[in-house]
Amino acid sequence: MFFIQSGECSVIIQDKIGLESGIKQVRLLYGGDHFGEVSLLYNCRRSATVIANNYCTLAKLSQEDFKEIGNKFPNYISTLKDQVYLYDDPIKLFLEEHLKRIPYLQKVEQDTLHDVMFNFRQDTTDKGTYIFREGETSNGVFIVKSGIVEILVRVEGYELAVERLYRGSIINHNAFLIGDICDISARCIDT
Repeated sequence: MFFIQSGECSVIIQDKIGLESGIKQVRLLYGGDHFGEVSLLYNCRRSATVIANNYCTLAKLSQEDFKEIGNKFPNYISTLKDQVYLYDDPIKLFLEEHLKRIPYLQKVEQDTLHDVMFNFRQDTTDKGTYIFREGETSNGVFIVKSGIVEILVRVEGYELAVERLYRGSIINHNAFLIGDICDISARCIDT
């Protein structure tokens, strides 16, 4: 986690697989601001890139020191999490909205939902590529952020498309929970 003593930094997100392409500046940070807390709080990959716009003086808090401070001052961790709950990052908001549609996540605590959310991995699937195939053990929950996914079943040796899923569709959330064997296949037909 970094604390800005002086200077100006831009927070940049890259919407790799969304409706918007390229990078987008979402906010400016100045002396007294901080960044990098999401990665420390949820033990996840960085959710944004921060670029210095000019000469900056920063202080760095390591994961080890962060844990030590958290043990001594648990209210500090709660305060940071309260701030994260309010973030309006478009990717976070998309995931939050759609994860809350999964029945077993509807009543979990906000912190648990954020833990799930920040550990989702964005991936781009090429047109024609299978996301998973019939007979495989279910190994993930998928939320369609953009493109079209076709759901296929095997009938008399042929694959038959039975449904098309679009932005916001959730795939495999029940089978993943119990580690079931997939009885359908899912294939990307448009990115």
